[in-house]
Amino acid sequence: MHGSTDGRRRRAVTLALALATPVVAVAGCTSDTAMSSPGPDGGGGAPDLAGAGDAGGGGGGNLVATLASTGGDFVRPFDSVPDGKGATFYFVARSGAGVPGVFAVPAAGGTATAIAMGGPLSSPFAIAIGGDDKTVYVADPAAGADPAAADTAPDAPGAIYAVAAGGGTLTALGGTLGYSPRGLEVATEGTSDVVYFTGVDPADGQPGLFKVAAAGGTVSAVVKGAPLREPSGVAVGKSGTIYVTDHLGAGALGVVFKVTGGSATALASGLRFGFPAGIAVTRDESRVLVSGMDDDTRTDLVYLIDPATGAVASSSMGVGDNTDAGGLHRARSADVLSWCGITVGDRGSVYQVVLK
Repeated sequence: MHGSTDGRRRRAVTLALALATPVVAVAGCTSDTAMSSPGPDGGGGAPDLAGAGDAGGGGGGNLVATLASTGGDFVRPFDSVPDGKGATFYFVARSGAGVPGVFAVPAAGGTATAIAMGGPLSSPFAIAIGGDDKTVYVADPAAGADPAAADTAPDAPGAIYAVAAGGGTLTALGGTLGYSPRGLEVATEGTSDVVYFTGVDPADGQPGLFKVAAAGGTVSAVVKGAPLREPSGVAVGKSGTIYVTDHLGAGALGVVFKVTGGSATALASGLRFGFPAGIAVTRDESRVLVSGMDDDTRTDLVYLIDPATGAVASSSMGVGDNTDAGGLHRARSADVLSWCGITVGDRGSVYQVVLK
């Protein structure tokens, strides 16, 4: 981000947020230096970061970071999602041996356990959960197409997969093969769940935001083509407004698009996103939160965007030493979010973020 306008957008603010943990961190991973050292029980102190940032933010509050217990065989967590109440976090990562998988961990911290590992996953990139907390959905843009579909989408890999939250077999979601899905969200519309995802239409190569029934079926485009170029994260508000992050929207920096009535308009631009560019909306839809990077230090932060005006503020929330911000999702019935952060050497953590 460059220029006086983007500089004002980038300023850190004092936010009413509490970063409760990394709820899991890679075994052997050193703690983020912005956090306290772990205590005897694996927990940490809570450094008071009140007053962090300048006076440009709205509202007072403390940023509090604590270090939770460490456990689980995984590296490089890309994306994570809480269950409906924010009690359990699910995330995609790789094992220490490099096997792709889906993991679960209590939001209070503990040892991550695998609920699905290996094929058909190749590079799981995004994750979401159904409205009843029984099914986890995983977007993998690199997974090989089902052989039965090879004649219709031979050069367009990727699919969305479903697996029981308690563990089991990954099953391709019908209709999504070949779309190279990168971002994922599940919204309940009426009495049914709908899966929204970003990807590429295998029929014409156009990037877009798509949707499909949670049981699978015909994929339909919500918006496709320009102004979207490389859409990534997606979040759906209760009002039906959809927010999409796009990595290449403006001079290789990022844009947050607001999608209503089948069209996308830029809400905020000139932002440097993490990978993937996670996005979430608060329950009252007063803020859009986006996983990003500080343009100067190239370390983690979260952007807070006013959906009405596009005004942008940011905070590192005490984890600024992480070098690659990842996915960000909110629990359905609570302002509790899970957020992935990656440190040097592909180590990483899954954090709990609580809005107060």
